[in-house]
Amino acid sequence: MLLSGRYVNARGPLRREEFLLPSAENTSLQLVPPPEECQIQIRLGNREQQAMIKPSRLAFAGLAITAILLAACQGTTSSRGTYAPGYQVSDLSLAARNNGVPLTLTGNPLGMSDAEATVATIERFSVPGWAPQVSFRPREAQDGGYGVVLIFDPPADTTPLQACGVQFGRTLEHAPQRDGHRVVAAFCNGGPMSSMRASFGPVTGPDDPAYRDLLSQISLTLFPAYNPEMRDRGDDSGTITLSR
Repeated sequence: MLLSGRYVNARGPLRREEFLLPSAENTSLQLVPPPEECQIQIRLGNREQQAMIKPSRLAFAGLAITAILLAACQGTTSSRGTYAPGYQVSDLSLAARNNGVPLTLTGNPLGMSDAEATVATIERFSVPGWAPQVSFRPREAQDGGYGVVLIFDPPADTTPLQACGVQFGRTLEHAPQRDGHRVVAAFCNGGPMSSMRASFGPVTGPDDPAYRDLLSQISLTLFPAYNPEMRDRGDDSGTITLSR
């Protein structure tokens, strides 16, 4: 299933992003329509339905859909995930074999050092329920190719391969934006096994709901239950569009 996010602001242009859900089979949405705030359009084949939702009132939604819809309604936008042919969610167990999956974070927007932000992020970052339930830890010099990288506010043309290279001491220019932030996230084994990009507004610290939503979105996109590139997804038979 492809999740398309469309955000409408009367003071600015239309923005559109796409999300790839980890699994669409046997997943249903029952939405409770309040008088505001986000509009959802669900297209299944040639049929299209609309509903209005508020972030606090998504009922009976599948876990993956709920987290991504909440992130979209609260202003986080994402590109589709990109996956190497060899990606398997079970590789998390291999990545964690030395007391947890190494995590590297640079350029954080949390108002603290990257070392402090790494610890704070690890405390709030977890894998989806379908993945091996591993823990994360700050990367150490002797760690191998496996790891997760979160590179905040790099240059706009930064590739996932360059992001994975930060694990080994390579540096990327820090290029903060005036009105928000970007992040390139990847699950690496030397190079990227899965990766994504996202943009988000200012955050006040690691407990800001927008930052927590971002971490949830990153986890869902980096660790799908199956490799989307190895399955035939047809012609966008399921599309969800969100408007704000």
